[in-house]
Amino acid sequence: MARLSREYQMLFSPGKPTSDELGERSKIGGMPDWIQDDDWPECPHCDEAMSFVGQLDSIEHESNTNPHSRPALSGD
Repeated sequence: MARLSREYQMLFSPGKPTSDELGERSKIGGMPDWIQDDDWPECPHCDEAMSFVGQLDSIEHESNTNPHSRPALSGD
């Protein structure tokens, strides 16, 4: 059986200024927090910019300081 990551549940609250804290950046609506330059994906059918719905932060990010860190998954 595959090793499962720790389960987290989100508690929704009104938005706050963008957080740089890893694991605290999940959100529904608003503007995306881009890591790279903003690069809106386009609809493959009408070529219009797609609407932002939400994003989930990578709580299990690989880091020496994260006690819940997991190695990045790879298809190799």
